[in-house]
Amino acid sequence: MTSETEYFAVLWDGDDNDRPRAVIRRRGTPDGMEEEILRADGTWESTGILALVRLNMYEKDVQPITPTAALDFERRVLSRHADEA
Repeated sequence: MTSETEYFAVLWDGDDNDRPRAVIRRRGTPDGMEEEILRADGTWESTGILALVRLNMYEKDVQPITPTAALDFERRVLSRHADEA
């Protein structure tokens, strides 16, 4: 298991890694690995999506992405949230 943060794109039909619907991160914590999804308000929330993917029980495509791609997505979410506030 890696201690580096890993990022994943949640893709619907027709999406690609450059414009995912959501981003998930898996990171090490003192209590073990934690999976979180970026919410529309720019906060990270615990999720079990990657566990569902491993069990082949999640209907959307989930693909690894780079930290840079994840950061770009997070910036877009935060910008959108700031515009709505």
